[in-house]
Amino acid sequence: MKNKIRIAVFCNNYKIDYCNHSMLEEVLQNPQIEVVNFFVNQRLEHKSSYLFSQHKRFEEQIFKIHPNAQEKKKLENLIPESKIIRIDNQQSSAEIRSFIKEQNLDYIIKLDHPILENSFEKIVSGGILFLYHGNLKSPITNIPGAREMLTNQDFMEANLMFLSNESELNVLKTIKVSADKMSIIRGTNNLLWAASKLIPRALQGFLANGHNNYLKKANMVTDFNVEDTSNIWKLKDRELAASLIKKYSKKINQLIYSRIHTAQWMLLYTFKPYNPIESSPKNFTKIMPPKDRFWADPFIYRRDNQYYVFFEELVYNDIKGHISVMALNEDSTYTQPKCILKKEYHLSYPFLIEDNNELYMIPETKENKTIEIYRCVEFPYEWEFEMNLMSNIAAVDTTILKKDNRYWMFTNIQERKGASVNNELFIFYSNNLLSQNWHPHLENPVVSDVSKARSAGNIFEFKNELYRPAQNCSKHYGYAMSINRITNLTEEKYEEEEVSIILPNWDRNITSTHTFNQLNNLSVIDGEMQIKKEL
Repeated sequence: MKNKIRIAVFCNNYKIDYCNHSMLEEVLQNPQIEVVNFFVNQRLEHKSSYLFSQHKRFEEQIFKIHPNAQEKKKLENLIPESKIIRIDNQQSSAEIRSFIKEQNLDYIIKLDHPILENSFEKIVSGGILFLYHGNLKSPITNIPGAREMLTNQDFMEANLMFLSNESELNVLKTIKVSADKMSIIRGTNNLLWAASKLIPRALQGFLANGHNNYLKKANMVTDFNVEDTSNIWKLKDRELAASLIKKYSKKINQLIYSRIHTAQWMLLYTFKPYNPIESSPKNFTKIMPPKDRFWADPFIYRRDNQYYVFFEELVYNDIKGHISVMALNEDSTYTQPKCILKKEYHLSYPFLIEDNNELYMIPETKENKTIEIYRCVEFPYEWEFEMNLMSNIAAVDTTILKKDNRYWMFTNIQERKGASVNNELFIFYSNNLLSQNWHPHLENPVVSDVSKARSAGNIFEFKNELYRPAQNCSKHYGYAMSINRITNLTEEKYEEEEVSIILPNWDRNITSTHTFNQLNNLSVIDGEMQIKKEL
């Protein structure tokens, strides 16, 4: 581990985006990083079109985006004015290079558009880090997310690029987030906040592993085709207008449809053999909740030859979910659900685990900024709080796997408030379940892809291999499920490969499915269905 690294930051204005301001705050708080200077080259900003500027103001009023990634923050709020150095366009490249070389820098962070010039990477010991928002085969855009919305894409990408001191350009990390099909501003906000974690993580990786070792661990992507980075894609008024007409027409139709329909989550099950890797749940039996609520996130437990299904129940008037349970029989009869755990904050995803002859539940408690564990004191209706496994954390859908006498916690964390919690999966491990000392995996986050990051049920074994169900939230929250084979799980390495996708296409009325669990011959999932309202 290197004791300290020296960096400089390049930007094109004395005011920077809020997301970059937060990123630099994190970097500056690291005692192992010395930020030597900020270099400001005041270039002309790429002005947005008149229509986009007006539309942006409209969206900001409608959606009330907070925190706004593009809100401008002053550099001087971060660092002393003496460290801010203006680069005059009249200065020669040689003068600037000579001054930078004297700083003995390890890395340069570029916050402006990644137009690579002046070969600054050759005068630092490490290289240059910068973000490329968008697909690497497409021209860079000054409005991240705009092209994806206009072309109705499911994903947006942000790529952490690394230009070595030997002028080799590679991708260190890619994060995929959902493209907002109705709003450029919301989509851009999600992408920028999610991407703002990539550079601090890389710097910490260099510190923890050493420069060369980290680059090896990063599995750098070299097989890509970045077009001329000076070729900036610009949003045209005509394209934007045509897209907005289509999208708002679609939105009006959706609003009309929602006047007579409502979305309702339900449970589905089968007692017949079901393989989620090879087949769809088309023959599952529905269990519909009353019209004033929904049921979702089913988990199974069996005791005394009786199956019990634990799930989230949310009464629409209450807004916040609670945990309920029902007994389910092979003759398709079931008991009326009973509430077993209710708090002043939202509860969902009642993950169950047995340990030392005790049954525990870890419900989703993101609203309370905790990962809580409860112990069953009288099955199945009485549960008491045991402890917080983690605190001061925005985490959802925690799932624990016991393997090789080690407990592996899979959870989805929102590290930046403006980013979606659906974007990234983290792993922690411990020798004990009831522990507050969970060690982070060296590769965290192990998945940075909204189509398969968020947990969707128990990790299960099939033909001596482990499979992780995950939510595919690319089109919208809880859209579908991805089944992923875990091929490597150690303290240093995590690898998985997608083997199948469960799409909500077996019933024309079902629009989403996002939880799968199986125990013996019982399989359960949930589904969101469009129900006609009673007039």
